[in-house]
Amino acid sequence: VADVVSKRREHVDRTLTSLLQGYCVMMPKWGEAAKVAMDRLGLRDSDIVNPPPPPVEEDDRLTTGARVHVVGLTGAAHLNGKEATIVEYDPAAGRYLVEFEDSDRKKIKGVNLEPVQPALAEDTEDTPTGPGGSAAPNSASEQEPEEQRIAVRMMPAAIPMGAVTEVEVSCSMGDTIEEVLVAGRPCEVLESTASTAVVRVGPFTSPDEVEVEVRARHLDRYLRKQERGLKFYQALRFGMVGFNCKASADCRRVFRNEGIVMGTCFSSEPVARFDGGQAGSCPGWYFEVAVVERQDQRSIRSLALGFRFEDTPQVASTRDLGETAKTLPKALMLGYDPPQLVVNGNTVKKTDSKLWRPHRDVGEGDRLGLFLTDSVPQQVAVFQNGVERLRLPVELGHGPSVPRFAVFDVCGQVSGVEFIDQAAIPALVVEPVAALAAPAPASSDSDKEV
Repeated sequence: VADVVSKRREHVDRTLTSLLQGYCVMMPKWGEAAKVAMDRLGLRDSDIVNPPPPPVEEDDRLTTGARVHVVGLTGAAHLNGKEATIVEYDPAAGRYLVEFEDSDRKKIKGVNLEPVQPALAEDTEDTPTGPGGSAAPNSASEQEPEEQRIAVRMMPAAIPMGAVTEVEVSCSMGDTIEEVLVAGRPCEVLESTASTAVVRVGPFTSPDEVEVEVRARHLDRYLRKQERGLKFYQALRFGMVGFNCKASADCRRVFRNEGIVMGTCFSSEPVARFDGGQAGSCPGWYFEVAVVERQDQRSIRSLALGFRFEDTPQVASTRDLGETAKTLPKALMLGYDPPQLVVNGNTVKKTDSKLWRPHRDVGEGDRLGLFLTDSVPQQVAVFQNGVERLRLPVELGHGPSVPRFAVFDVCGQVSGVEFIDQAAIPALVVEPVAALAAPAPASSDSDKEV
């Protein structure tokens, strides 16, 4: 302790002396008083022209053997960002001798060195290397839980495109989080601490996983990046809805508030095409809805879901859409009772009600998905709660560039549905048409539409 106090006192004395020497540079203009002060300080005339530089105090954070980042150099800017190890401090030069990974040594001022934080430092000495200097496999690191390898965590980790969403950022920074960048764009920070922040993100217009960068007050010391830290996904919402229907405030849900027909509802944006699902699934278009309300009605009319291949229908009123979506041109619908496939306003096939009959099989809470393949031949399949229930070949004549909007006919017993965000796309492998073309059995009286 005595050595530390003595060292500090020496630094204070040297600093005050240096300040007085600087003042004496200006004192010749003030007359004889300058000569008296110079004599007392032991200064010569040459010291007035070239005053000695003030001493540089050693930084307590920069100790021998410490790992540091080089920052803020202008004459040797190529060294900025590199890591080095402190060898020693040269008090006469007021600089630190550091050694880089290539064994090159430089003397650098302490203001241009920042200690590497333990969370960011890489233990290069103890890490075994493989051929060519690459890191050898490490069974312990391979078994490390994924959450321990993530530098930045977002909650939620995926948000809808085109929306402005509040997201919580979790990241141990060591200082108050001041800035969060998503895909290079700064977000509005609503509140922050050294480990969490609430930010406002968006809107973004492309589905992608993007980089998240978190910065604290001292940018060079406290910075975290997470590649693919946040995902943007297409969130389907209802646009035009049937005459007897009303959408929720966020347009995610729609309810038929009277009658049993005039419930044709369209998505406001086309369904995104995906390149292929799991297990070798073919590319195509998929959307999913959940039944949130089902009424007990005597009519056996039932729901249908499908795609339309045009922009919003040009009608003066939603009443002009007709009682059901069966009459829609440039559209594909699957469902109703008896179950049938309708293309461009024409029923092209009555399906096997033993395989899937929505009036009988669909209840409140069930999830329904429709998969339209981008293949030759094209096929359409309906999924209920993740299980394929029915698949049929279709001939549409619309290329992949034609937008496909989701359609749901809120008809009969089902009176309320909602779009499911980020629905898992099921695997679907195209089968030969012959395997799908078995004729449906003759309809019984109980299958006739009322």
